[in-house]
Amino acid sequence: MGTRKRGRWTHPLHGREETLIVEVAAVETRLPSELAMLWVEAMEDSDIDRVMHLYSPGATFHAPGSAVAGLTSIRKYLRENRIGPFLFVEIQANDRVHIRWQRGRFGSIETALRVADGQIAEQWLFGPVGSRTGEGRRLGTVVR
Repeated sequence: MGTRKRGRWTHPLHGREETLIVEVAAVETRLPSELAMLWVEAMEDSDIDRVMHLYSPGATFHAPGSAVAGLTSIRKYLRENRIGPFLFVEIQANDRVHIRWQRGRFGSIETALRVADGQIAEQWLFGPVGSRTGEGRRLGTVVR
């Protein structure tokens, strides 16, 4: 629920002044570095629902050899591909946020986030990802 704002407005055609009441949606804005930390914490906890609240409805998720768009497709990808655990995390925030982490024997993984309006609008993932059974694999190669 948003906040109601009241204002005066002069109609451009007939010049009469009118009162407007506008509902302004409450939008939570986050710094890109805060968003990155929330993403890491939710992924570490394997809390896909919490992760999904960080993405915008039209977000795109890129992995080598594939890209998925929309919240339903991103949720499915994250459920089917194990990205954590995180042994070491480094976050760098510039025009894009870069997160690099160490995953033991699977080496390091890196992701880049493009943030718009306090949500993840686009994400790129680089590095090895393990399946739910813990087997290592390279992104883009499906192991079933």
